[in-house]
Amino acid sequence: MERRCPRTISLYARSRQPALSYEDPRKDFYVGAVPFGWTWGDSLGTQNSQGCSQPPLSQFGGNALSMTIRAHTFITLGKLCLQHGGLAKRCIAALARELETSSDAAVRNNVMIVMCDLCIRYPNLVDRYIPNLASCLKDRSLIVRKQTLNSLTHLLLEDYVKWRGPLFFRFLSTLVDDSEVIWKFSEFCLVQLLLKRQPTMLFQHFLEAIFHFNAYEGQAAYNKFTQTDREKALFSLKGEENASKRMKLYNFMLQHMEDEHRFHVTAKLCQDILGNFVDNVLPLNEDTEDILKDTLTILGCKDIKLTSLKSKNANHDDIVEEIEMAQAVMNQAKNKLISQVVKKNVIENIVPVVIALKQMLVKKRSPLVKHLMLFMKELMKDYRHEIKDILSADRQLASEIEFDLRRFDEQQEAEKQRQEAETSSGVSQQKTLDHPWFVQLEIFPPGTSIEGLAENSAHQGPTHPLAFLD
Repeated sequence: MERRCPRTISLYARSRQPALSYEDPRKDFYVGAVPFGWTWGDSLGTQNSQGCSQPPLSQFGGNALSMTIRAHTFITLGKLCLQHGGLAKRCIAALARELETSSDAAVRNNVMIVMCDLCIRYPNLVDRYIPNLASCLKDRSLIVRKQTLNSLTHLLLEDYVKWRGPLFFRFLSTLVDDSEVIWKFSEFCLVQLLLKRQPTMLFQHFLEAIFHFNAYEGQAAYNKFTQTDREKALFSLKGEENASKRMKLYNFMLQHMEDEHRFHVTAKLCQDILGNFVDNVLPLNEDTEDILKDTLTILGCKDIKLTSLKSKNANHDDIVEEIEMAQAVMNQAKNKLISQVVKKNVIENIVPVVIALKQMLVKKRSPLVKHLMLFMKELMKDYRHEIKDILSADRQLASEIEFDLRRFDEQQEAEKQRQEAETSSGVSQQKTLDHPWFVQLEIFPPGTSIEGLAENSAHQGPTHPLAFLD
């Protein structure tokens, strides 16, 4: 009888296991090799423009085999590597290179599956090539991206792969994939599977996510991963054009945090980012403007506010059980305690940093003053009395802040009215252009005589409706 290693999972066996699905499993893809006789082209599911680059020739090149045979050859090679560790050591580097060099989606898919199976059999051997596997999350083929997402989720759930290096951010970036199939499946994997195993994962990586997604490497503690230029280009979310994608990721992380984590995130954002800008630990330049802008936008968004402070006690009936009454009293006391802690944090940590940052931005005439004023407006809306108490000792500063907020509101209102006026004028102008009696004026070159124009028009006859009125 053939002996099998208990930790070995054959590719054929895995190909018969259903993939993770958030809807109907029968509609989903299956993890495994491409069935015999099924040929893939790169046109299959190519919904991502950020495809694999084409470095020099593959180490498996130099033959005239068809892509279908090559795809099945890698599956056979993978089965041999599962049984022979020496062969796996000799082939693993070439397999990883094939993920970048191959132009066929079936080959890349099968190589990815082989490497995931080798990760189960020889985890230490494949560990250094996890970034190569993660790069397949940005493959130009939709099926390869989904197969990679599925396989990495299985490996993470079974602890064959750890959240080391940039893997967390690679996985998280699939939430802004161009394909709805991918980002919905990624959300399912994170929320329903991975976050249940590690509920504090989003909180632990939140601050680093701001530096990573803005591609800033000048901070001493964050974003110190080893990345190739190809990986940076594939997963880049830097720049104003990707601001909405970054905010989608930040909001997702905040929405799936507990109130305790949101509270600590708020404190860290103010101390470790805003405070560093005030102390000139982080210089304010073109590379860091987006970091400060993202931080101020996050602090002013609704997802970072504590849900326990927004919830109100429901009206109870006259007859309430003792257990429910005790629970209601405990919740009320807990919310009151949390409210006091939050207000104390606002008074001691947030307001002084925000005031110092405002003075610095005004002095440098930075356009980020607008984003800071939006955050201050949210602060005044939630903690007006506490901020007035802390500013009571400095009447002039309190008057300046109140005046700035009032002027900012007026500017925002004027800008809104101007945009509405431009929109309405554009609509009315378009209606005028579309009117049947509208006359398009012609511009004639200098030296043209009016008599000549009149004579020509007399010979040509009326050219527009108003000519009949003469």
